[in-house]
Amino acid sequence: MENQKNKLMILGDIHLKDTLGYSDYIKNGRQEEKQSILDFIVEQANDCNQIILLGDNFNSKNNSSAVIREFTEFIEKFNNKEVYILAGNHEIRGNGETAIDYLKEIKNKRWHIATNKIEEINELVFCPYFSRNALDTKTNEEGADKLMRLLPKGNMLFVHHALTDTVGNSGVATSIFDEVVLPLKKLSKKYKLIFAGHVHRAQQKDNVIIAGSIFPYEVNEKEKFIYKLDITTMKVEKIQLPGRAIYGLTDPTLKDLEKLDKSSIVKVTITKKLEKKEMAELKDKLEEYDAHMLIENIPTERKKLHVKKGSMLDFSIENLLEMYSKERNIDLSKLKQAFDLIK
Repeated sequence: MENQKNKLMILGDIHLKDTLGYSDYIKNGRQEEKQSILDFIVEQANDCNQIILLGDNFNSKNNSSAVIREFTEFIEKFNNKEVYILAGNHEIRGNGETAIDYLKEIKNKRWHIATNKIEEINELVFCPYFSRNALDTKTNEEGADKLMRLLPKGNMLFVHHALTDTVGNSGVATSIFDEVVLPLKKLSKKYKLIFAGHVHRAQQKDNVIIAGSIFPYEVNEKEKFIYKLDITTMKVEKIQLPGRAIYGLTDPTLKDLEKLDKSSIVKVTITKKLEKKEMAELKDKLEEYDAHMLIENIPTERKKLHVKKGSMLDFSIENLLEMYSKERNIDLSKLKQAFDLIK
């Protein structure tokens, strides 16, 4: 195909797991939606000869055989293309092994796996995730300085680390993350173009592109993207992925809700007492969407949860942890780590 050898496709965090977030609210889950997104990516790769996965391909360090098989079949669909895969923080175990190590055993010469060291291939630099312990440094700042020294020169950098001067999905500055955060301005001077994973909110600053994640998992995750890069012209094409948006609204009006696509998943929190008629109208409106959650969080009253489908007993442990994380404002990754430790 024309210009195929000059095009790269870049994918952000896939976080592949058995089900997408809020699947329990959707009739038959979100399996068809998940598959349509993966199929869309494969189709879009037709005019590219190199595919780059920026890390956190799996959502967990230990995955079910079904999820491992699903991911393997996904990258196999890229056929004879060169595939570069970074390890992300979600995949790295305490002993230094990763959830994607098995890919090395398959010994596909077109698969290039970067897990515990920086790789440089044809002036493309691939940097997986490093904790300060892996870098043998006492502080995150020392880790960032050391990693900057380790990064070789090259035309482009593909990295699974948060960068300064960017924000996370909730709008919080990445500079406060308790991890090794690399300096965006220094990196932008070192490379012609940078693609970074790890942060789920897609954004761009000059020659630095934060790719964002692939699937809408959390509240207020809406538009998701993949990227194509023409190496000859250095033109970047940003392509929106299919998939349901997930909205979180507090005390919305019916007009606010009317603006949302009916295929959306909608979480509404009510903080003031509504008249019986107003509540009935709100519930009727929410029934128009593919899925919804209605929470009455009124001061001096007990919190009430209304959902479109099922009961709390129908929810998976993962969904319950996600709900608890959101309602208590607790970091979900830390909550899951604690649960895994207890389990």
